[in-house]
Amino acid sequence: MQELQRQIVQQVSPVIPELTDSMSEAMVHRYMDAYEHATYLNESVSGNQVSWANYNEDAVKMAVSKPWQGGDFSQRIWGTMGNQFPEMLVSNLVQGLILGENPRKIAKRVAATNKQLQESNLHRLIQTEMAHVTEEATFKSYQDTDVEWYEYMATLESRTCETCGHMDMEHYKVSEKVSGANYPPIHPYCRCTTAAWFEGMPEVGKRWSKDPTTGKKKMVDGISFDEWKNGYDLLTKQDHVAEPKVAASVPVPKNIQAYTSQAAEHVIASNPFLKRAFNGNKLNLIYDETTFFGRSNIIGATSRSEDKTIHLNPAHYQSETLLKKYMESGKEDFVNIKPSQYRKYPIIHEMGHIFHNELWNQYQQRNPDSIISREKFIADETRKIYTIYEKQTGKTVKPSLLPSVYATKNDSEAFAELFTLANIGRPSQWRTAMNTYLKGVNQSDAGT
Repeated sequence: MQELQRQIVQQVSPVIPELTDSMSEAMVHRYMDAYEHATYLNESVSGNQVSWANYNEDAVKMAVSKPWQGGDFSQRIWGTMGNQFPEMLVSNLVQGLILGENPRKIAKRVAATNKQLQESNLHRLIQTEMAHVTEEATFKSYQDTDVEWYEYMATLESRTCETCGHMDMEHYKVSEKVSGANYPPIHPYCRCTTAAWFEGMPEVGKRWSKDPTTGKKKMVDGISFDEWKNGYDLLTKQDHVAEPKVAASVPVPKNIQAYTSQAAEHVIASNPFLKRAFNGNKLNLIYDETTFFGRSNIIGATSRSEDKTIHLNPAHYQSETLLKKYMESGKEDFVNIKPSQYRKYPIIHEMGHIFHNELWNQYQQRNPDSIISREKFIADETRKIYTIYEKQTGKTVKPSLLPSVYATKNDSEAFAELFTLANIGRPSQWRTAMNTYLKGVNQSDAGT
């Protein structure tokens, strides 16, 4: 059998150079086209122009031969045709001999298996390698045009994976790019891409999407994948958020109720500590006017006396326009988020209060004799975040360094603002510090 496999390899080998040569040529052209297109766009963003006199075709070929994961295209083709095909053929022959099958039946199964192998493996290989070459060319253009940040862009359709979807419209430093982690392709068949980004850049106007119900392609507003997914109710059932209660004389549209509930659900479902803290219980969202009498400028409040309960001011939830107006009027006081995330801010901020309340509940359960007050506990937790920030930046935290005016109000509000920043804020040292803190909480809680 080993001799048979060796002979098959010898028969397949002559085909591989022809295939890899033609594919390599195609990838060189793809790289050059992608680089030129990206550079044309990036020059308008950065204001820096590339010297085409220094364009090096040998460097292009080297970039194309750089492997995405584990080997260049030639090595991958050999792995697919030179190794997998002979192994598959020999395996089918052995199986046929053991079962006493006739040659026709064995040949039919081999043909079917080989067709599947070639169509699926080679299609995946070629598409992924082409995507890799395109994104590498785009990244090279970022470097050549001095672009410092890029925006991750997933595809707005139901097949987009959760990993890519959650990175959609997130911003990353060019200097911190990691292929396969925060830069596409993330996985085989990945269709994500990136675009140059800078502070103050206008928001994306329209994006292509594919309706998951009809399958038709259409342009939608410049929303993130999570927002698009929420709009089509593609999230799993809301296991952690109860049906909203509306006790108000003014209506709260169903779509706004749904969006707000889904945003809260996502926060809980994506945070291991909160998932364990809720443990079968549900978050209560109540739109009521009485909580906000005399405080019309307040959009939300988390109850200390009611467990897992957030009150929302219906006066600001009557329409998308009112929500946006509220955020724009106070954006100088809040943490730095993109306008596309404005309607998420109020509920995410209140979820920050829910988070520290659950931490406090856990502490009380584990330390029933402790004399530490709730305020002191929250202050200590907030101080932990400040310490992380100080170690990462070498700066001493003071009010003027906090990420928002609202964060200077008290420790509870500072915690909630930092929690909001970690979930939907723009990249910053504060966001990094808060994510480090949250990671520590989740790891510590998992170990108990």
